Amino acid sequence: MATGYRTGREVRYALTLAMLVMPQLMRGQTATLCPSGVFFSFQTSREARFVADSTLAVYPMPVVPHPANLAQFVVDTSGAVVDSTFRFVVLTDHSLAAEARAILGRWHFTPAMVGACPVNQLVLTPIGRDSTVPRI
Repeated sequence: MATGYRTGREVRYALTLAMLVMPQLMRGQTATLCPSGVFFSFQTSREARFVADSTLAVYPMPVVPHPANLAQFVVDTSGAVVDSTFRFVVLTDHSLAAEARAILGRWHFTPAMVGACPVNQLVLTPIGRDSTVPRI
């Protein structure tokens, strides 16, 4: 009997996929299998984007050449920064680092997308200070 599958592993994968998708299809829903893991910006169809908040004194900035303070962190599927992933790659202003860590929970992003699915994205961005907002 020719099934088109070469190995038992492929057959098990197809059956598992069918068991996951079939209940949704039987209810008339479309099945979308979203990828998991952390993606780089070039792997997404839409990058995570910072949602501007005028009350923040320290925030991610637009790309600038040779940034003085460069941070790296993961933005999750809800648009929040994963605190444990936050670190500075380049740091010249230690007070800025302390301020950024203090208000990290208030930063919000639109999540990155792969197709119609929100995904986690590793963000590498310059960090700056708005001189018009009082320091924390």
